[in-house]
Amino acid sequence: MDKIRTDRRINVLFISPSTELYGSEKSLITILKNIDKSKFTVSLVIPSDGDLYQSVRDIDCKIFFIKNYDLIWQKLFSKEFVINLVKNAFSALHLAYVIKRNKIDVVYSNNSGVVIGAFASKICGIKHVWHIREFLLENFWKNRFIPKLSSLIICNSHATTHQFYGVVDKSKITVIYNGFDMHDFKKIPQSRLDE
Repeated sequence: MDKIRTDRRINVLFISPSTELYGSEKSLITILKNIDKSKFTVSLVIPSDGDLYQSVRDIDCKIFFIKNYDLIWQKLFSKEFVINLVKNAFSALHLAYVIKRNKIDVVYSNNSGVVIGAFASKICGIKHVWHIREFLLENFWKNRFIPKLSSLIICNSHATTHQFYGVVDKSKITVIYNGFDMHDFKKIPQSRLDE
């Protein structure tokens, strides 16, 4: 894998599997709003318009829409798993084109179930960061797939890192707790805080 150039801003492509506003998407919005834009250029891949798009469209962030990639949560090697894996492979080729065309340095997958970032970064020979926010049930997934296709694994707690102990070198795992925007708390009326 190539080293990241440091003579310019690092170009990071974030991938979200959902356009809704669940916990991982809210954390992603916080990252996109607060990342040091003097050091990083950020882009985002989402499957379609939705609440997430509405929340980030005014942030200094290029947005790409890539359809037909789904979370891969089905039972390993079931019919649904294989169908989704094939769809994701085609979407990963589209993503690889976006990566090359936009000179992306790092792909950041915001959820363990979204695989196109891992596939596309491998195709392009660039670094891939996987943000794990959940406990994985399939041993194949956590013992082979995620470790082999990640340059770095970020977990949102020490508890989620334990599933990788003995499988992944500890230097490849870090804990970053979910942040939150303090402005969200300033919007709460004082009367509600007093309750």
